[in-house]
Amino acid sequence: MTKQDLQGREYASYSSLKAGQLVKVDDGFDCMTPWSARPVHFDNSGKAYLLCDAGYHYLDGRHDSIIGIYPIS
Repeated sequence: MTKQDLQGREYASYSSLKAGQLVKVDDGFDCMTPWSARPVHFDNSGKAYLLCDAGYHYLDGRHDSIIGIYPIS
């Protein structure tokens, strides 16, 4: 089950991410503009990441909900 933030917005689900899918990042990432839309990428080993000011920001797949990352429908 995907979790929500305090405003009721659903976080992105790691298992549902697709290459090229746009997601929105909140203001908790120093390496990306707050509330900007970013396309999802996957490396050769299948790990999801976003391009950021530092290069690559890998998304944690240990839990299905990705805190601070929101799907754009």
